[in-house]
Amino acid sequence: MSLENARRDLESRGFAHLIVHHETGIATVQDAAVTIGCEEKRIAKTLSFLQNDVPVLIVMVRSRQDR
Repeated sequence: MSLENARRDLESRGFAHLIVHHETGIATVQDAAVTIGCEEKRIAKTLSFLQNDVPVLIVMVRSRQDR
């Protein structure tokens, strides 16, 4: 799903106010925490892909620090 498709879907469901987009890439949990100003353990990592044309989203909320 492209960013614009995801944005349209979230907007249609009333979640437009929750969309946050950063122009620069955020490759690591540490980068994300610094960018938004929070602790690393508050960052959820996501994987998204299509399986037989069905979007699949996996959200991982455990950080290395919680192990």
